[in-house]
Amino acid sequence: MSCYFPPGTMLWVLCVLQFMFHMAGGCAIEERIALMRIRSSLVEANSEVPASWGRSDDCCFWERVRCNNSTRVSGLNLDSVYQTCVLTGGPCWNLNLTIFSSFHELQKLDLSWNSALLQNFDGLEGLTKLRYLDLSGNSLVENNILESLGKLASLEVINFKATSLNGALQNIAFRNLKNLRELHLGSNWLNGSIPASLFELPRLQYLHLSENLLQGHIPGACPTGCLQMKHLCSIWVLHITR
Repeated sequence: MSCYFPPGTMLWVLCVLQFMFHMAGGCAIEERIALMRIRSSLVEANSEVPASWGRSDDCCFWERVRCNNSTRVSGLNLDSVYQTCVLTGGPCWNLNLTIFSSFHELQKLDLSWNSALLQNFDGLEGLTKLRYLDLSGNSLVENNILESLGKLASLEVINFKATSLNGALQNIAFRNLKNLRELHLGSNWLNGSIPASLFELPRLQYLHLSENLLQGHIPGACPTGCLQMKHLCSIWVLHITR
């Protein structure tokens, strides 16, 4: 007895099987590859690595990784994952941020307190769903970081405390961040005046600018010259409500 398959049936079956194979492996292949690249960068920096990374094919079950219902990586909690440089004075972790460009569903990225040298910040520009970004306690080695922030309009929380940021704050850097609720820029080398665009963000509630070299007055706080300060070192938190 012979069987007849209409034209195109086998192609459809192969596509279904490929999809089932992909789903059986849990997280997306390109995301698993990206995580293993992060693991390799830690190994190259003589650091310990998360023990569960690479033990199974499904990275949704790896420590420090969170996935959504579609088994796509939505959160990476990589805070204090690297300590070698701090404890031994050895070579620091050089991390190219383009490594995160594969995580298209990523909403939270926490890389805080790794003493890492973070390069190519524009590698994050494609993360259109990113809401929480914490790079505090690292070194941002490029000068145009804040200019690139405006392309991450989905951000709600930004923490760049103690990241060696320097230079002046530009109005254009913050105008598109309409969803921003918290901005931490303390303990850096920022100078110049505070841009008025910060105080025009409709949802901003927490602003941390202490331990910088900022000077001038707070835009819109009162008539020009009312609140002149040589340095705004005393500002820790500004709560802004509308």
